[in-house]
Amino acid sequence: MLKISLYKFHREEGFTLLELLATIVVLSLFGYVLIAIIGGIAQQTSDTAQKQAAYMIANAQINALASNPLSYLASHPSPFTTMYGHILYTITLTNITTSEPTWASGMIDVNVDVSWNYTSFGHPAQGDVVLTEAFPS
Repeated sequence: MLKISLYKFHREEGFTLLELLATIVVLSLFGYVLIAIIGGIAQQTSDTAQKQAAYMIANAQINALASNPLSYLASHPSPFTTMYGHILYTITLTNITTSEPTWASGMIDVNVDVSWNYTSFGHPAQGDVVLTEAFPS
């Protein structure tokens, strides 16, 4: 016996609401992760640029100390600040000659400490670069 059904299963073309919702959720998560990665790379680049500027400032201080370290230390009371870009850097020059080894007799040992404050991922942070150099007295 042949049965004929009056109701045929017919599916409409297109997407269901559940499929659209799942797609939106997946794309939203992908977008969030992508933005987080780009933000992290931008912050890392900014941190690196600030550290590079601090090294440049410290090297400039060491070069200035090279000609007459005792006179330079006396004429530049520590700490002092300098602006580079939009960041305020604090420079501290410290004569550490009292802790010199015997082989460095007659040398002037100086620490150049450059520090700065910045915001990292919305939180306050502090960067610091310290260079030490021995100069003939």
